[in-house]
Amino acid sequence: SSISSSSSSSSLSTSRSIGGTTMIFTRYEYANLFHQMTDWYNMYVVGQREKVLGAKITFLFLDGHAKGALDTAWTHWSRINDDEKKEEGKKMNHRHHHQEGFIRVKHLNSQGTCFHHALLMPMGYRSPVDIHGMTGSAKRCRNDGQVNDFRMMITKKWLSIPYNDDDDHNNDVSSSIKIKVGMIFRRDYLAHPRAGAGRTTRKISNEMQVVNVLSRLKDDSNNKWSIEFRSMSLESMPFKKQVEVVSRQNILIGVHGAALSHVLWMKPGSDLIEITSGGYSGRFHFEFFATWAGLRYRKVQVQGGNLINVNTDVLAGIVRDIANAHYTSSSPS
Repeated sequence: SSISSSSSSSSLSTSRSIGGTTMIFTRYEYANLFHQMTDWYNMYVVGQREKVLGAKITFLFLDGHAKGALDTAWTHWSRINDDEKKEEGKKMNHRHHHQEGFIRVKHLNSQGTCFHHALLMPMGYRSPVDIHGMTGSAKRCRNDGQVNDFRMMITKKWLSIPYNDDDDHNNDVSSSIKIKVGMIFRRDYLAHPRAGAGRTTRKISNEMQVVNVLSRLKDDSNNKWSIEFRSMSLESMPFKKQVEVVSRQNILIGVHGAALSHVLWMKPGSDLIEITSGGYSGRFHFEFFATWAGLRYRKVQVQGGNLINVNTDVLAGIVRDIANAHYTSSSPS
């Protein structure tokens, strides 16, 4: 729902008003990329309908969550320049709350705040890209044009990531094609202050072996392709860098976890290889994300819990099959 007020209304006090469009969110699992992606997709759908995506947007968080690792992403989405942030901060009589492009409800003026144009956002569990409550057929819908529009809006328009669609891999038939293969390795990190020790589960125990095997992988028979391998620890990267690095991969590999939500930034026709174990083998979040984004999807099931041992021969074989089928000069892109 939306609440609009005329800027000439006598009820609007300069010291208690926020201009432009304000999107009002109640975030749930705010430190989890998958759940934040559902909020961001809601932002895209509602913003597109209300025709506000090209203008500045302020985000108001009604939840009481502490600061988290994904807060910086909201700064990119706000589209407010530094001078505007400072000016809005002065109006709200708070010197910190608006410097990031978003406001926490506790920072609103205690005497009341008016909004020029307010949009009350649906919760993330009601997002078109949240899989909860969907039927199996809906989850497995093919490539969705809106998801691609969302990708383009975020990566090119808002994050201004330089990306040449023709430079995915070397198409010179006289030389070996370089296939960009990135693998996300899970690390301990503190997602938010209440996360305790920040210990991460489902780590790969033979990480160095996996890296060595994939880094040396190439087409031994015809020399049509070779691997440009990148080991990724996203926890240490700024959010924009995460999107930039992942979006440039031809093949993304990772253990089931929220970081695989980044597949929505990848170009259609790319590939996702998801490694799953135990109870996570029956979860299909990223298969559906890959399908909606127009990616090919493969699942590798392994044994393990907190520590996972990956069969490098199996994984290398899958990468080799994908490379031969889709990334040679004679293969469809």
